[in-house]
Amino acid sequence: MAGETSSALVVAGPGSGKTRTLGAKALHILRHHPDRKILCITHTRKAADEMRARIRKHLNTHAIEISTIHSLCYKILRKSLGKPIRIVSDYDHAAIVRIAAERACLEMEQRQAAALISQAKLGLVGKQDEIKKLLKEYDRLKGDRLDYDDLLLLALKKLRRDKEERKAWSHILVDEAQDLDPIQIKLIRHLGGKRSNITFFLDYNQAIFSFKGAVPDEIARIANIYPNTRKFYLLRNHRSTGKILNSANRLIRINGSENPSIPMRGEGVDPVWVKVADENAEAELAAEIAGELIREGLKPREIIMLYRTNHYRAEIENELIEREVPYSILKNTSIFKKEGPFLPLCLKAWRPKDEWEQPLLVHYIGRKNAAEIGSLARELGLSPLECAIQEGIRRSEIDKAVDLLLRDLREVQVHRDKTPLEVAEAAWEIVERRGFFVDVKEIRGLLRILGRFQSLGELISRIETLDMLSQAPREKKVHLSTIHRAKGLEHRAVILLGCVEGKLPLQVGEEMNIPEERRLAYVALTRARDLFIAIAPQTVYGKEAAPSRFLKEMGLKQANWLKSAT
Repeated sequence: MAGETSSALVVAGPGSGKTRTLGAKALHILRHHPDRKILCITHTRKAADEMRARIRKHLNTHAIEISTIHSLCYKILRKSLGKPIRIVSDYDHAAIVRIAAERACLEMEQRQAAALISQAKLGLVGKQDEIKKLLKEYDRLKGDRLDYDDLLLLALKKLRRDKEERKAWSHILVDEAQDLDPIQIKLIRHLGGKRSNITFFLDYNQAIFSFKGAVPDEIARIANIYPNTRKFYLLRNHRSTGKILNSANRLIRINGSENPSIPMRGEGVDPVWVKVADENAEAELAAEIAGELIREGLKPREIIMLYRTNHYRAEIENELIEREVPYSILKNTSIFKKEGPFLPLCLKAWRPKDEWEQPLLVHYIGRKNAAEIGSLARELGLSPLECAIQEGIRRSEIDKAVDLLLRDLREVQVHRDKTPLEVAEAAWEIVERRGFFVDVKEIRGLLRILGRFQSLGELISRIETLDMLSQAPREKKVHLSTIHRAKGLEHRAVILLGCVEGKLPLQVGEEMNIPEERRLAYVALTRARDLFIAIAPQTVYGKEAAPSRFLKEMGLKQANWLKSAT
């Protein structure tokens, strides 16, 4: 194996031990060929950390390098650029994309614009005049900071130019290869050189990142690059019960899949779906199910609530806080704690408190100035706003920004004795007028919740309760996540929210990518070990909604009331 150049595709279904097999192969190569250099590539830091912990348990594994592809590119560039690499933050990136789209006169959501920019940079879409203008505005606003696509493109350029930079890995093992974009595939080829043995671990049925440029069909053509490509299958599923897998296989077969998972556990209980009146009843039922499961012996961390898009979580967050159920959101923060000026404007104008001043200063005087003033305020024992007012005496730009902030706070304060929704609408008008970046859909979720409160005191109470719940240990928290971010995880019980047409499958404008949406539903279903419950509201945000077509395609039974079996 080590003496000749070859490649392999390992088609690994969910719950088949793919990551464990990848690590075992790396150790096997090292055990039989101690002089070899092995590179393991993952897509997330968490996956890299888990693989690193598993492999480092063994002795003399320094020849195995484990890295995300973006971290690897960062290392390649760090020495060659001759200056520190500045990566644009996720928050700044979102703001830059939104402003660039506005200046390019493109009417689209921030996420759509971000995907379009990425696809254009990676050469996946043509650069028509409007896209060229979008890229020009984006690059101008971004300045010399790098985004994740820049890391890939600059590292590939360096590898092509400087052959000595290649470490000529003898073996490269790539996890989640169905998520690779064409640039990443080229990078892997150059990293390996002509003599590497490359193994791609993938599952076509879990290809759900086309919006990030992933093209799983490119991997299928790998035999054209490496003539001795072999294909292996890991299809025995050790995670889910038989009935859950039967539903998953039935669903994904409609996409033309020829790789059904083989159950290795008992049949278990039927996965089901439940019809409820609206999104509020859905949140109540989801929280009630979680509570019942915990009373019957499941640990909170063994329960996950999934949704297609992040903004859909407003009602379930509010319900869990009201019931004092601790929860954590995978790779995200609560809508009641989101970075942005909207809530601080509401709360600072209603009840003066130092904790809301720092985030406001970030948006009015800039992140760097706010950090300096925050540090100075702590030294002097002042509030951040008091310190900013003093600093404005000698710095006119800060004086103007603070004066603007104070005027905006007074404008909101006029409404302080009105309903929370009226206060929020006044704050929202300011946010729009100032051009601050916020996630509009998440703000709409907050407005829906605020419309149910009688006073801002109730909002304060929610936030204080959330702070208390956040102190609970991890094992005491129910998980919330988008389906995308839950890929690779497993939980004993999965509660899938928003199983209606337009939400799952998601409709954006007039478009729906049904095969990929079906794969998303497949990923959601195959996260479950023992119990899967889908919920379909009859109305969502006041509009009638039809149950998702995927419920029928899965063959789920409808349940009017649930008694969980664990």
